[in-house]
Amino acid sequence: MRSLSRFLPILVGLVLGYLLMSPPEWLAPLGPWRWLAAGVIVLLGLLAFTAWQLSASLPADPPLEPAAEAEVSGELQGLCSRFEALGFQRIGTPLTVGIVPPALMVALVHESERSYATAFRTSTVPPKTAFDCVSILDGDRGGLTSGAERAGAAIPAARGSLRQVFPGSGVERVFQQHRQGLRGVIEGQHRPGHPDRRGMHR
Repeated sequence: MRSLSRFLPILVGLVLGYLLMSPPEWLAPLGPWRWLAAGVIVLLGLLAFTAWQLSASLPADPPLEPAAEAEVSGELQGLCSRFEALGFQRIGTPLTVGIVPPALMVALVHESERSYATAFRTSTVPPKTAFDCVSILDGDRGGLTSGAERAGAAIPAARGSLRQVFPGSGVERVFQQHRQGLRGVIEGQHRPGHPDRRGMHR
């Protein structure tokens, strides 16, 4: 099932593309309008599949399973090494995140900076590797997440949580900006009457 989920978007795309280029026979009575009808069906199918994929890919509490250390290789290993050069340390073993399709995640912590980081690689075709930095504010009053993926800015932030995105930036710059942003958030929360912000991106 996991292997199938990797190729499912491609299969769905091929099916919808074929339907658009070759409308089914039961649309023939519509004459020239069958092409428009086929386009509407393809659009509805694409919207339905996208909604299903988002709900399946982002469960509220995805299951985590230990993964083999040997799976951390290539670009993912490179991200981990760059984080370690900044003072981060690995937390436990790599984990397989139970989203659709599943992803491999490595968690790290920087104790002196009170920050966490995750480096992960999807099992899509082709795979995608990304990372982010996370800090939790005292008293669980929210947190700050920093990353380099534009898509991260589209994910709704929970109350008290902030998110900043630096598109295309490397591990070093994102962490530097994360530290600066965290100091600004802490200073702002200690000012009387500071506003409650739910999210931000750059």
